[in-house]
Amino acid sequence: AAAYAVVGILHNSIGDQDRAEDLFSRALALDPDNLGALYHLGAMALSADNTYLAVVRFEKLLDAHPAYVLGLASLAAVLQRQGDFTKIRLRLIEAIDVAPNSIAPRVLMARVELADGRPDAALDVIRDARTLFPDEGGLDHLEGVVLLSKGQVRKALSSFEQAVSALPNNATYARNLASTMLKVGDMEMANDSPRAALSLYEAAAEKDWTRAVAIRIGQARQLAGDGNSTAPVERWLAEHPDDAGVRMVYAQLLEAAGDTSRAVVEYERLHTDGELNAVGLNNLAWQYFLMGRSDAVVLAQAAHDLDPQNGSITDTLGWLLFNEGDTERAVNLLRKAVSQSPNNAAIQDHLNTALANK
Repeated sequence: AAAYAVVGILHNSIGDQDRAEDLFSRALALDPDNLGALYHLGAMALSADNTYLAVVRFEKLLDAHPAYVLGLASLAAVLQRQGDFTKIRLRLIEAIDVAPNSIAPRVLMARVELADGRPDAALDVIRDARTLFPDEGGLDHLEGVVLLSKGQVRKALSSFEQAVSALPNNATYARNLASTMLKVGDMEMANDSPRAALSLYEAAAEKDWTRAVAIRIGQARQLAGDGNSTAPVERWLAEHPDDAGVRMVYAQLLEAAGDTSRAVVEYERLHTDGELNAVGLNNLAWQYFLMGRSDAVVLAQAAHDLDPQNGSITDTLGWLLFNEGDTERAVNLLRKAVSQSPNNAAIQDHLNTALANK
């Protein structure tokens, strides 16, 4: 039976599924509980998208080997798609009874509870498992995933930190820790605490260097008054020169830092490549206006055509038209801009000035 199963696995690996199925059947004729044959028959049905047959075969496998992890995971995946959580729970309870010192069935149970929309039940399973496996970093990581699903981001961060501390070389754990650091950093930014956010963003960069990390570090440094705000996006662009989204952020950071000549170069590069969005067109129009260029209004109009509901963009077009002497149209646009951004004092000042000169 073992020989038939091994040769069947080899045939399956090269795509000869008919021959593989015949060999697995021979294996089972000699040994009805042959693990390799039972599992691979289920996997073959699953790959053929025959979920009914896959369930039948995986259940037959688990009747003989109730704690076999690959079988449990495969059956759980199928039954979750079908919404049959009761059946997989019963199988997992049996697996835990049969193999009380195995962590895998408990982890699967927690994932099933989470998939069924029962995060608190998942946490109960994790806490129970931790009494048996107190040093298992996988439980900390799973706890972080569940806490994120509940919106408890700061608690999730603590769990992911413990998971990475236990298994520092696990790339998945590091990525999830980094992404959660970004979420907490964003919360600090929303609380007007850019330095606290910056600390989290920079810690995230050490775990997982991504475009989101590069952008957020640059923006947090700019808001925190750190003169080195452009360095992270420059690093990203050196590695990914065609990333228009990051180049747009780079131009904005240069502009905010007062390096308007370099900002204009970046905006113009994006414009030439057809990658400049409405905000970028608006910013370039404003810089052209400050430079005294006659084509500033053309760009401002193009920006407004793309995003007519943006108060800042409407304001730019209105103010530029006012400075060109088209006061009537300018006033109408500036009134609209005030209604779109009622708390923007600069826009209100532009309208007041235009009205005073009407």
